[in-house]
Order: sequence, then structure tokens, then C-alpha cells
Amino acid sequence: MIKKLFDRRVPQLTGLYLVASWGFVQFVDWAVDQYALSPALINLVVTALLLLLPMIILLAWRHGAPGEDAWTKVDAAVIGMNLVAAGAVLFIAFSGQELGAATTVRLVEDDDGNTVERVIPKASFRRDVLVWDFDNESGDPDLDWLQTGIVIGINADLVQDLFVTAVDATDPRVQEPLREAGFEQAVGVPLTLKRQGAERLSLGHFLDGELDLDGNTLVVTTRLYETRNARQAATHTYRGTDPLEIADRISVELRRDMGIPNWQIAESVDLPAAEIITDAPEAFRAVSEGQQFFRANDMAAARDKMKEAAALDSTCAVALVSVGQLSLLMGDQQAAREYFADATRYAYRLPERAQLSIQVVDQLMLQGDPDAALRTGRYWTEIYPQDAAGRRLLAQIYAMRGDTDGMIVQYRALLAIDSIDVEAMASLAAAFRGQEQYDSALVYYARLGELQPGDVDTHLSIAATQVSLLQFDEAREELERARVAAPNEPDVLNRMARLDLRQGHYE
Repeated sequence: MIKKLFDRRVPQLTGLYLVASWGFVQFVDWAVDQYALSPALINLVVTALLLLLPMIILLAWRHGAPGEDAWTKVDAAVIGMNLVAAGAVLFIAFSGQELGAATTVRLVEDDDGNTVERVIPKASFRRDVLVWDFDNESGDPDLDWLQTGIVIGINADLVQDLFVTAVDATDPRVQEPLREAGFEQAVGVPLTLKRQGAERLSLGHFLDGELDLDGNTLVVTTRLYETRNARQAATHTYRGTDPLEIADRISVELRRDMGIPNWQIAESVDLPAAEIITDAPEAFRAVSEGQQFFRANDMAAARDKMKEAAALDSTCAVALVSVGQLSLLMGDQQAAREYFADATRYAYRLPERAQLSIQVVDQLMLQGDPDAALRTGRYWTEIYPQDAAGRRLLAQIYAMRGDTDGMIVQYRALLAIDSIDVEAMASLAAAFRGQEQYDSALVYYARLGELQPGDVDTHLSIAATQVSLLQFDEAREELERARVAAPNEPDVLNRMARLDLRQGHYE
């Protein structure tokens, strides 16, 4: 049998096909890197070539022997059946995948009103991750600041990449459920809650880990999980003496583990985290401790720590921005103005997203120029369409200008990013109610009611909207639900009494 195979040149022709296939795959791999194409193209080509292998083997058997062989209906049938089967498998396996370019070119208007050309990653190629604080396994409480510090370094590095959206435990949608579960800080959190946090934000991955000491060497272990099934996708251990240098290495591996193409990792701006935050170790520690105070809702202590960081490194734009933002929250506009001015002076140390954030806040809150803020906000969301902070700020700018339609577009975009963003839902419902589009308002109020069944304000809003639609019985049922949730709430009793009056139930 083996001799007959060689006589018909089956191994030779099959080997030639495999060699040619390998060469073609290498060409496709080069084209993917060279022209920023979808990495799925490589899988498509490999799968197609393997699916065609049975046809090659059979044709070699029938026509590989020396001499002329007539083509028969059997040959045509084999080729046809193999092509149909291969096409069906490829359609099923790859029909939902993006096989074209990973990026698209857009003409956008920058914050100065100039039209510029920018390369934007397509949605299917972007990745997002929730980065949890690292647990301190060293037994040395003096290293607790690194639990947050490592995360600050990782996120500062990731924020430079257009393909990545990174979120940490400062997000209120992460903090509130943690506090309800009894966790004041985002450390020592069970894996189930970490997964729920990422799922709540509709993020595809979450990262956790721990830090330890080996002599004078810092040892950091990371674990990346897929949110949908909590499967551990990758784990790494890093050793070094500089936490920000370790954060740089973590961010590179993290992007690779999440499936960011190698060409994008190689081509994206990747300044060291120390260049973005600070190269002064004590200033970095003060920034990290300030972040921890902020998470604990101690604004005064957080501002003092950030001021300390700015005093240790006068060019630390991260600290200057934080002091400005905290001053605004505390009602100190004069201090906010001064620190934002300093932050603008050293904004070159910040990634583009952070620079745009400073510009919007400065233009809107301090310069009183909503038109400039609107231009910057539009530019921000065009370049970073998945950046929820930019969308939220732009929605607020539209609201301040009285442009309800513009605001609605941004809040809908936020729901496309995070389908359970209750703040966006509440704003949309209120906007539609204000426009007397009561049916649309009820759609969003209903979703809010499902997500927050015990929230009295949601029940009251639903009832008020139903009253506007003259749906009095439904409104009464909604008020009864609110009464169950809060039996002695005066607003609920007042609304029920007003509904009775409207229906003539004076008794």
C-alpha cells in the first residue's frame, strides 16, 4: 500500500501542498501585521487550507501516477462536495467575526476646530478590563500603598492604547456593591465579587493578583480572567525593585493576553508609567495613598496627599489634576483654578485621554466656555468611542446647553458600552419624560425598576409618568410597590393622596 501511495505520488504532492500552505500562511501573517488586518484572517486561512486537504489527497491518488488520466464525474463530485463542505464550515465558524481591517480612518474636528485624520480601532478589536487592587501577602503593612500603586501604574500605561479600556475600583459602580458586601477597600475581595464587578460594567476581563517581598525584591503575581466564565486566561510573575517598571511589563503582557494584535502593541504609544505619573518614588507613594483616601470617601485627606505629591514633584500632572478635581468637589473653585492651570502647564506628561479630560473641565467649569468644551468633548468621544467618562461629560455639556437630543445620543451610547448603567437609564428616562415622550420614558424606568426593585424614587417616577398617560390604575399599583419598599415614606403617602384626589376619592 505504501509503495502504491508513492507510485501515485500522494506523499510528494501532499507535502508540496503543505509546504505551499505554510508559505501562504506566513504571507497572510505578514500582511496582517503590515496592513493592520484582523488576526482572525490567519485562523480563516489555516482552517480553509486544512479543510481542502482531503480533496488534495484524493486528487493526488487519482491523478498522481505518471501518464495522462481522464477527469471523471467522480473527480468533479469530490471537488464540489469538498468545496461546499469547507464553505459551510468556514461560514459557521467565521460568520460573526470581523475579517477586514482592524482600524478605520475618520476625519474629526479637534478641540481647536481643525479637521484632522485619525485612525480609530473598530469595536470588535477593542478590549476592556477591570483591574482590581493587589493583595499584600508580604506581611508588611508599610507596603499597603502598593496595593493601589501597582494598579495606578498599570492603568497609566494601558490608557495610552486606543485598543484598551481599563477600569479600576475607583468607579462608583464597583465601590457601591463592595461596600454593601462589607468591603471598605478593594482588597481581599472574593473571586465571585470580582467577577460580578466586571460583569456589572460589561467588561470582558478582570485582573487581580498579589504582591510579596523576596529580600529586597518585589514579587508581583497577576491573574487574568475572562468575565463570562471566570476562566483563568493567563498568569504571570514579575520580579524587580521598581514598582512602576513592573507595571510597565504587566501592561504589555496583559494586552497580549487579552488578544491585542502584536502590531498594535508594537506601534502604540507606550511611554513608561514613571514618565506619566512621576519618577519620584515618594511622590508616587503619596499619589497612591491619596487614591486610597479618595476611595474611602475622605476627600480632605485625599487632597492633602495629592498636594504632598505635587510638592515632592512639581511636574506631577496626575497629582495636580487630582487636587484640582478634589477642590471642585469640596467647593474651593479658586484652588481648583490654580491647580488646573499648573496641570495644564505640565499636561505633556499625561496621555491624550487625560489631557482631553483636563481641557473639558477647564473650559466648562473654570473658563465658562461651553462651546470650546463641546468641541473638545466631541473630539474625545470620536477618538475614544468606548470611553464612558468622555461620553458622560459630553452628555452633561449638552444638558447645560439645553440640547436634549444631543444628551440622549450620548446616554444611549453609554448604554451601548454598559447595558446596566443606571445613571444613563435614569437620565434618559427623565429626558424623554421632559419631552412628554412618556412611552419611551417608561421603557427606561421599567429597566431601572428591574435593576433597582427597592428604589423608591424609581417607583415614584414610574407612577408620575403613568399618571401623565392617564394610566391611574397602573400608577396606583406602582405606588403600592413603593409603599411596600418604604411603608412610612412621606413622598409615597403624599403621591397616593394626590392620586386619590385626582380620581375623586375624597374619603
